[in-house]
Amino acid sequence: IPASLVAGSAVYLRIFRGDPCPVRETYFTVFKREFKRSLGIGLGIQLAILLSLYVAVVYYRMGGENVFLLIAAVVCISLSLIWLAASFYIWIMLALVDLPVRDIFRNSLQLAFLRAPQNIIGVFVILLVGYLYVRNLPLSLSAAPFFSVGLTLFTTTYLAYSGIEKFVLREEKSKTDDDHESFYLQR
Repeated sequence: IPASLVAGSAVYLRIFRGDPCPVRETYFTVFKREFKRSLGIGLGIQLAILLSLYVAVVYYRMGGENVFLLIAAVVCISLSLIWLAASFYIWIMLALVDLPVRDIFRNSLQLAFLRAPQNIIGVFVILLVGYLYVRNLPLSLSAAPFFSVGLTLFTTTYLAYSGIEKFVLREEKSKTDDDHESFYLQR
């Protein structure tokens, strides 16, 4: 699935930019080009999200009357949401830039914090689509996987691209007094 997300992001990005976009050709070209790299990164990010949620459940069950364990559970849930928000940027950066994996992770985590309001909207859309998917079981098994992945990828790509454009894909232009080089992310 990670290579599909990268390829889908590449197609949506070309549509957002207004570039000519042969959908099938763009999708399969990016899918083949980024398959190996996206597989490792995708499994890593999904493992981080699932591990954070698993630890949160363990802390919550052990918590009972212990407030500290309940706080630890909330921290773990927050970590999983941060990793989820960072994943919005990972797929786009894999499709757009040729950075080392370490820089992609670093930029994605920084953008997860810099663009928190947009990320909250993206997480809300994902949770809403997931809720609608589960609520309409078993009817949702036929069409919803395609619709839900496409809708959430479209929304998160749309929300995340402006941040990547602003902080990662900046053009070398004259800098104003408020424009500091150290503010921009790794290119």
